[in-house]
Amino acid sequence: VSTQSTWGRVCVMANAGQTVPSARPLVQLNMLSVLEDAFRASQSHGSEALCEVFRGLAKWEASDQVPFIEQEPYWSFIGCLLNALGHRELLVEHLCWFSKRASRGGDLALATSLLGHPVLVDHAPARLQLAKVLWHRGDTDSALGVARGLLGKAHPRFPTALTAALHLQVGRWMASNGWDSESALIELRRASELTEEGCGKSAKVSFVLATYLDQLCMAVIRHRRSVEYANFKTLMEEKRRSLSESAATAAGGQKLPVRVKRLERSLRMDEAEESRADENMVAYVSGAVKLYARCLRQSDKHNTVAAFRLVALWFAHSQSARIVRVFEEHALRSVPSWKFLPLAYQIVSRLSPNAFAGSDKTFASGLRNLVLRMLSDHPHHVLYHVFALRHCKRDSGKAAASAELLQDLFNASAGIGARERTSSTPPLTPVLQQMDILISAYIQLALHPLPKSQAQRSVAMPPNVQLKALRQLTAVPSTTWDVPIDPSGQYRDLPHITHFEPRLLVCSGLHAPRRVQCYDSAGRRFLQLLKQGDDPRQDAVMQQLFVLVNILLSSNREASRRSLAMRTYKVIPLMPNVGIVEWVENTMPVADYLNGPPEDPSRGAHVRLKPWEPASQQIRERMRQTAATDLLPTFQDVCRRFTPVMHHFFLETYLDPVQWFARRVTYTRSAAVSSMVGYVVGLGDRHSNNILIDRSHAELIHIDLGIAFEQGKILPTAERVPFRLTRDIVDGMGVNGVEGVFRRCCERTLVVMREHSQLLQTVVEVFLHDPLYNWVLDPIQALNKQQDADADDTESKWTSKKAERQDSSSVDKEAERTLFRVREKLSGFEGGEQLSVAGQVRKLINEATAAENLCQMFGGWAAWL
Repeated sequence: VSTQSTWGRVCVMANAGQTVPSARPLVQLNMLSVLEDAFRASQSHGSEALCEVFRGLAKWEASDQVPFIEQEPYWSFIGCLLNALGHRELLVEHLCWFSKRASRGGDLALATSLLGHPVLVDHAPARLQLAKVLWHRGDTDSALGVARGLLGKAHPRFPTALTAALHLQVGRWMASNGWDSESALIELRRASELTEEGCGKSAKVSFVLATYLDQLCMAVIRHRRSVEYANFKTLMEEKRRSLSESAATAAGGQKLPVRVKRLERSLRMDEAEESRADENMVAYVSGAVKLYARCLRQSDKHNTVAAFRLVALWFAHSQSARIVRVFEEHALRSVPSWKFLPLAYQIVSRLSPNAFAGSDKTFASGLRNLVLRMLSDHPHHVLYHVFALRHCKRDSGKAAASAELLQDLFNASAGIGARERTSSTPPLTPVLQQMDILISAYIQLALHPLPKSQAQRSVAMPPNVQLKALRQLTAVPSTTWDVPIDPSGQYRDLPHITHFEPRLLVCSGLHAPRRVQCYDSAGRRFLQLLKQGDDPRQDAVMQQLFVLVNILLSSNREASRRSLAMRTYKVIPLMPNVGIVEWVENTMPVADYLNGPPEDPSRGAHVRLKPWEPASQQIRERMRQTAATDLLPTFQDVCRRFTPVMHHFFLETYLDPVQWFARRVTYTRSAAVSSMVGYVVGLGDRHSNNILIDRSHAELIHIDLGIAFEQGKILPTAERVPFRLTRDIVDGMGVNGVEGVFRRCCERTLVVMREHSQLLQTVVEVFLHDPLYNWVLDPIQALNKQQDADADDTESKWTSKKAERQDSSSVDKEAERTLFRVREKLSGFEGGEQLSVAGQVRKLINEATAAENLCQMFGGWAAWL
């Protein structure tokens, strides 16, 4: 018992990410313990007691965190013991389980040999497992042969679940192996028919079939965007013109030549092919919508992918009455509304009158009904988006029709909410009223003129602002509190806002952002930054994407073991140029540590630790005055005279050696994840004031995310590096620099993003076509961006006031180009060549650290830091 308890503690330590001792001695001791228990059970209590002993071997003993190579002797010993005892049933069960564990641990040769045991020759589940192992080994033809052979031998005594699993596996493999779509669809649909709706496997089958139909649909779309298809359409138009001219000639009494008849037959064939493609497209999309909706109704396992793809298909085919009708019938009312919450902002943004132009009224009606349903069930998660849309008219000059539409929406939501919500559900009207008051008070304070300052200062709230007088908003939780989603909609007893601190902190910056303190009924304090001048929707959308990446990383075993994640914070847009940002406590800009805060540069590490070296401002002035042809030698000379000091942050902050090492590893992992994610989404403007470091955990936090999707490359001084990996950033990683932890974590992050490439492309596509999200810089904005940064590096200061004047067709073309570039990055296509994950990471690190690139960066970016 003591041995097993110690082994359990080792596994718990490993699961918690702690360093564990070698498990080999414990494995050997545990073998003796199991041997003793099995001997006693077989001698005194017989077969039933023996079964209890072996089935009582808890699966937590096979921790994924403890290396499989250390566990393998233990599980091999169990198999030998069962074989010696002659207990066939337990041996079969153990061999199948052990094979799965070996396959997951990467030992495919062991997994194959285990399944070759004589007792498993006629065991169908073991044969299916063998097919899976063969597939993972790359022997796809043999895997398909084994699985199809099992299907050929299927008879009534085969469990229905096993037959369905076989059809599902064969269908998936046919689809991924490039078989004809009809054969794969037959297998997948057969699996769907054999799986009862409501059982655990039904959602999985629905998801797999929906994904395949979705892929077929995207294949058609890719074909129709190709040059070959454009040539095909041009040729069809030429044929129609020729036939029209020939018809005019025939009307004059002349006989049609044979060539014209052949041309007519050819055109009919082309039109029939086009018509079949249209019908297939509608069938694929309709089937995918039905099955994604079915998956969302039955299970929570595939929520992220299924919800994003379902909404993306709905938006992309809003002009098709048939597909919109399918969505209404299968998803609009039956899919739980909370599963649409991750896309609440994108769904609500379609309520803009511009989104209805030329669209089918059925889509507009369904969109309105979905928003009403989400508002009624989850007001705390949706109302801020709707209020932000209403307030768009103040700065964006939207037509009066927009205000009328949104006012009707509010009236309808309040009326429907009052009628449909049960007596056990909190009323919706107080939430609407109090949130309206709160948002108006926030906007008033954000727009209230305050003098600018180079240093932070605490001041009393102006006497005439509403926020100062707000008390006991009993229906509204704190704005920056992440309200837990309640699928039932029973949001009762939530902590509510009690009051605001009468003093606020005015931060440095062009627009004097101000920090307020909000208190709730649970006694908690929330620090909130009110910003005006920048478009908060850009930061909100990027945070939304970071949250999705974190979900994907947490679902990957290796990434989860390393605790890879992007640090996120809440951003709530209130207007196009006003928003609330969660204040991340106990953080500081990297620039403040390296160069000191603006009010006291002498506190900077470079000045404190190496006062004999030139100051950063002097280097900036020197680089600014250097001719373009001399930038590289000047930058190299600067690097010789100005040495990195970031490693001192860890020596000064974490005095305990164990904590120092752990925080440095956390910092390196955080830098790796943010570098890869930033590269994929084209995140720019990563100067050291836009990167915070957490003093408690040493995580990096990226702020001011307005320049994304490679818009930094069109700035007057174009950005030339994929992410910030300057010498000071690398210095914080220790003596190994970018080797070891940083490189491995970059590779693992990129592997996860490649594995979920289609989902990430879907999300980016939804964002790029968002009618309210302006991500394209015009030349004036680009010029102002670096002019402002030259005057004040403490804040990103560009706005999107000209968004309404942009040509929508040019934005659509830019969106297509951007999406194509994201697709290239996720497929490893860089510099005209296809790269492996390791090769792509190596190329990116080389680009980010190359002096040839860094010397050409904008002076405010401070490439020498």
